Amino acid sequence: MSIIKFTDNLARRFAPTFIASEGERCYLTELRKEENPRIARAYPVWNPHVYFSALNLGSHRDRTAYEINYLTIWDWDTGGILGKISGHQWDTERTAVLVMGPVNTEDPEEFSMHEAYYAAHEGVSLVDKSRYVPCIGRDCGVTVYWSHGKHASYAENPQGIIGFERFRSPGIRTEPDEYTLVDVGTLKSPLPETPWVVYPEGWGCDRITPVCKKLGTRLWKRSSWEKIREPSLTEAHIQLFQQYQGLEPTGKVDRKTFSKAKHVDPHLIENITQLSEEEFKVLSASRVRGNDIDLIVKSDLSVSQIEKVAEERAPGAVRARIKKFAAE
Repeated sequence: MSIIKFTDNLARRFAPTFIASEGERCYLTELRKEENPRIARAYPVWNPHVYFSALNLGSHRDRTAYEINYLTIWDWDTGGILGKISGHQWDTERTAVLVMGPVNTEDPEEFSMHEAYYAAHEGVSLVDKSRYVPCIGRDCGVTVYWSHGKHASYAENPQGIIGFERFRSPGIRTEPDEYTLVDVGTLKSPLPETPWVVYPEGWGCDRITPVCKKLGTRLWKRSSWEKIREPSLTEAHIQLFQQYQGLEPTGKVDRKTFSKAKHVDPHLIENITQLSEEEFKVLSASRVRGNDIDLIVKSDLSVSQIEKVAEERAPGAVRARIKKFAAE
């Protein structure tokens, strides 16, 4: 059996059951066979078009594991109750599962699920509610609830999980055998039918997160299969962010808070309790992003040193400048 046929069978064995909110008006898309994403057809929620990418995470002793991402690409995100503040053209979403089975087998029936990942506002500062859910020994797909208009995924009705999500019951339920499931390959080996999977730029006029960035953000580590850290923001993070932005520090995410937070790197907000207001503003105004922010915070630099580090542009330059300061 070819590896493509095997991963196709594996993905179908653990394909999710999707439940959309009653009244959902956005469409799931089938894309043209072009690098620059363009819609070929649009499908309603009761007949969705779903893509998947299965990545082998290596073997450990007599077991092997796969991370399977199920991608839903919507034509629009209405913004939910936040409306124009967070609404945008295109919406790339995912749910993923970690499955394990014996080494050297091509029988999907011998695999079982270990954990599921529900992406909900993934990478969006302050409101990222993405979660890992244990599913040890499960032999079929999980159930995914899509929030109304926003399409975040949840293991249960999202109404009581986060204040600005909506889900109108009864939901529209779609079983795996009722929708189209299409393989995109992986970032290193994309399939010819889905070249858009490696398109690196933001999608559409609103420059939303491309699929390649989501797939490039691994959810489980290779070989060890440990999950990557999940968001751990507290009310204190929100209050401090509001204080630094000149807002009332309520500790609750309202429209004004969300409007300001969506332009701030999530790593900066995750580290905000370890930063003074001056340090936060210096980093916020710079081009320093992602793990480089974590490095700066751990290095305990002065404000003047942070300003110099923040001027760096070349890859690896932030780490090199920090080492230089440490040696002085």
